[in-house]
Amino acid sequence: MLTLMNEEEKTILESLRFRDEDQSQKSGAILAFSGLMIATSTVQLSSSPESILYIHSHGLMLLINKIGIVVLFISSFISLIGMTLSSKYPNNKEEALRIFSKHVSRRANLVQYAIILSAIGSVSILVSFLYALFYM
Repeated sequence: MLTLMNEEEKTILESLRFRDEDQSQKSGAILAFSGLMIATSTVQLSSSPESILYIHSHGLMLLINKIGIVVLFISSFISLIGMTLSSKYPNNKEEALRIFSKHVSRRANLVQYAIILSAIGSVSILVSFLYALFYM
């Protein structure tokens, strides 16, 4: 199919490929970071009352921490969807380029949602972590 394309179409395809790879890398990074934050929060939730990281089981910070975990799970799920998203391409090169462009845009939107949710979840966990360190 590349041999049937002119230089402009090849440039567009190359640009879309780089953008697609970039979205895959971002999705993987968000997934890894969310997993790290979930693990950090799990350690905090399972700490004993004598620990410096302990969160009182009836406090507001426990709720904030749990909300952060849920938001991070949603972010991870969206990242995973973005990584596994695929499309079927027809033999028509113009139609294939159009579909690939929409595919890359869809992945970029999912990555943006995952970044926002990951930031919200991380801030929630950070707030509960700092509260446990400085106010308990």
